[in-house]
Amino acid sequence: MFATSYGNGYDTTIKTNYINVKNSSNVTISSLNKNNICAGDSALITVNGAINYSWSPAGTCTAPTSATTYLKPTVNTTYIVTGSAAGGGCIDTESVFITVKPSPTVNVTGSNTICIGQATTLNATTTSGTINWSPSTGLNTTTGTSVIATPTVSTTYNASAVGTNACVGYFNFPVTVNPRPKIIVSGNNIICTGGSTNLTASGANNLFWTPGLGLNIQTGPNVIASPTNNATYTIIGNNAQNCFDTAKYSVSVVSGANVTILPSATTICLGDTATLNVKGCITYTISPNANTSFKNDSTIYVFQNTTGTTTYTIEGSISPTCKNTKTQALTVNPKPTVGLTATKSTINKGESTNLNASGAITYTWSPSSTLSSSTGAAVTATPTDTTTYTVVGLNQFNCSNKATIKIIVLKNSSIQDLSEKVKIYPNPTSALLNIEMTEKSKIAIYDVQGKMVYTESLPIGTTKIDLSKLSKGEYLVKFGSNQEGNYKFILE
Repeated sequence: MFATSYGNGYDTTIKTNYINVKNSSNVTISSLNKNNICAGDSALITVNGAINYSWSPAGTCTAPTSATTYLKPTVNTTYIVTGSAAGGGCIDTESVFITVKPSPTVNVTGSNTICIGQATTLNATTTSGTINWSPSTGLNTTTGTSVIATPTVSTTYNASAVGTNACVGYFNFPVTVNPRPKIIVSGNNIICTGGSTNLTASGANNLFWTPGLGLNIQTGPNVIASPTNNATYTIIGNNAQNCFDTAKYSVSVVSGANVTILPSATTICLGDTATLNVKGCITYTISPNANTSFKNDSTIYVFQNTTGTTTYTIEGSISPTCKNTKTQALTVNPKPTVGLTATKSTINKGESTNLNASGAITYTWSPSSTLSSSTGAAVTATPTDTTTYTVVGLNQFNCSNKATIKIIVLKNSSIQDLSEKVKIYPNPTSALLNIEMTEKSKIAIYDVQGKMVYTESLPIGTTKIDLSKLSKGEYLVKFGSNQEGNYKFILE
């Protein structure tokens, strides 16, 4: 503000004027990551000293009104940033020159569509530097102007080159890998002289059969083959992507049907199964067919549940007029009837019992760790816990059978060893058994074979149990839900 005075010596007039002072700006560059860039690259710049900014040329700035922006020129360019203070104050400018270095120009040619299993040659050119390829998957080399690519899946290959100015040029070349069709051929692969077979191919389009010798036609999925000698046909077809597949199918020509039988055994044991593998024909029948089944067209299962020798007749057919018959004898021998007894089936811990097997010629025992021997008709068992023993016996036909026996090892063997909570009497007993309980518990009574013959939940006090319907012999009483304790009594 300032004042001006006007007067003639007696009258004075004063006028007041105001001057508006605007805020000033001082735009400066605070950071610039680089001022030399390669073509296609950018420079990151930040300025300060103002509130509002405007960049020019704005077309190659990512944020033309911000303090921070990426500069992406395609040629050498001078950028000017204009800054102003708040409220449209004084402006200031700053400039920066960005040099754009040329990158090598890379180009790739080649087939970009192949079928799986095929290869394509990729040729690259560059204005500077050596070509490098990536990824390496399916390439015979990763350097040079020419590579052979054999990818198994669609892949985009990158060819790059570094110029003398350290700038990189690159070219992405996609290679699409299309699947091949899968040709499947079916039909009889054997015919008799003068015969024919219908062959069918599927899985591809535009099917072509070669050689044409003996074929009624050479194109299409269905042909009739009537070769005079053994022939192998090649079938070619493609799919929608024009990828091809090739299949071969052989047809044998024989003067007549000839059945060959390959038995897994000619002698089996009762209850076992023999396998008869047959070949030489297309279809087969077996007689008698009782207890027989076909696993497939050339494998027959024979199960026999009676002993003796049976002769089977197998007829093989190539065509209704081309057949052959062969026979196969199968002998079924009996299995031994193995018996197994013990001098005592219930023993106290530390005691032994003798096990005796019968009905066979040789015997093998298991588990053998607590036996006097693992072989022989008679062994001594000294188990520390209740154990089930198995003996396998072989007869003169080398047929086997087995028997098992359970030896129970008692924890407590007499009335004197019973827990203070339980009393069982009389022992032995003829019918009635008294069980005194000091607490409620479930009991179970087992015979020496381990079969439960009686169970009941007993109250506190004495319970009389009538055992008159049970067979005479030794029995065990077990208590609780976990069946603890082995208390033996004898029923006379």
